[in-house]
Amino acid sequence: MRKIVAALLFLEASLFALAQEFHLPDTEPAYVDSVWYGSADPSMLWNPVKKEFYMYYTQRRAELESEGVIWAEGTKIGIAASKDGRQWRYVGTCKGERLENPVEDDYSLWAPSVIYHKKKFHMYVSYVPSITGHYGKGIRYIKHYTSKD
Repeated sequence: MRKIVAALLFLEASLFALAQEFHLPDTEPAYVDSVWYGSADPSMLWNPVKKEFYMYYTQRRAELESEGVIWAEGTKIGIAASKDGRQWRYVGTCKGERLENPVEDDYSLWAPSVIYHKKKFHMYVSYVPSITGHYGKGIRYIKHYTSKD
């Protein structure tokens, strides 16, 4: 029993020693969407195809003058890229079926998460099939998209 306790204590100490400490960079914010100035819900990964870090985020329409929370709906998924993870540049938005015209087609995309597996990118994203002007109203789904680039 003592050997098990000692092994567990050693394992805990080892994991503690390997833990990373995060520091807030001198410059804030890390990234601001250059189209709507409403970047939110980021997800980042190394893009082995482009050899850069890619950040996927909810492109909230913060500059939209509206009643309610319409600015947080009709949102696309924005993409920013960085060679070093510090300086980001706007790349555009995700392209594909039911990704490009949320306002015209009456839906919203929120909180993307992207992984790279077996030479394919997989994006999981919250999909709201209508623009209501109120948080919490309506049905929500998680959609799965794939891409080679």
